[in-house]
Amino acid sequence: MRKFGLCVLVAASIASVPASAAKVSMTFKNLGNKEISVAKTSFCGTLSPTPKSINPGGTSEVSSTDCGSTVSSAYVDYKNGVDTCRFVISTIYTNPNSITGAAGYWTGTANATANSGSPTCKVESRDTSTTATTGDFGAVFSMK
Repeated sequence: MRKFGLCVLVAASIASVPASAAKVSMTFKNLGNKEISVAKTSFCGTLSPTPKSINPGGTSEVSSTDCGSTVSSAYVDYKNGVDTCRFVISTIYTNPNSITGAAGYWTGTANATANSGSPTCKVESRDTSTTATTGDFGAVFSMK
């Protein structure tokens, strides 16, 4: 009987993992009057295309990463002289709760923080159109 109970527990935990991986996507806008360049990146998986310098008034290509079945995340630091912004994005799956009966769900988050100097760092918009179903999450960030 113990083996059966263990098999049921293992099967339940496997069934609670989402069927597909979730992707996070980042787009960056330079609202300032000087070029901004990438100072640092951190991500799981592969961030593609790699973020590049952005001219004043410009917008980057969309960079995405897909880290696996329950979480995807990345951050990119953009700088302009002493001004640095950190842009962070993630999507995380919360397993169903067998005790309360709550369903599993995805949560996407995006944050923009000034790391040095006095830039204006913002999350301009969030795309949650498919977060509930696939876990995919996107954001547009800006630096001025």
